[in-house]
Amino acid sequence: AGFCETCYYQKGEVVMAQGEPGDDFFMVKAGQANVLVNGEQIAMLNPGDPIGEQALLSSEPRSATITAESSLTLLKLSRAKFEELGLKDKVTFANRKAVGCGGGRTLVTQPPSPKTQEE
Repeated sequence: AGFCETCYYQKGEVVMAQGEPGDDFFMVKAGQANVLVNGEQIAMLNPGDPIGEQALLSSEPRSATITAESSLTLLKLSRAKFEELGLKDKVTFANRKAVGCGGGRTLVTQPPSPKTQEE
């Protein structure tokens, strides 16, 4: 991971804040991180979990605040390096559905629509 920077955070430190621009992607290397939306914890991230991929891919503001739940080690990849490596077309991220609708929007969900035999 020579193209990544290793970042260290202590328990309680803010990694990123909801609403700020997202120019970096992170991967949890060690420790745990809290995911907070509007101050409410909605998820816990563990080693191997990505952080900040939606803001990086969509150029929208961060949709959540991330804080270190424990001593936390992250690998950071800048937007410039992500684009230089051509990763936007090569990498897919699981749709966690834990976080969405950054920028103060409200997420509205609906049940699936009925399908025909052809669909």
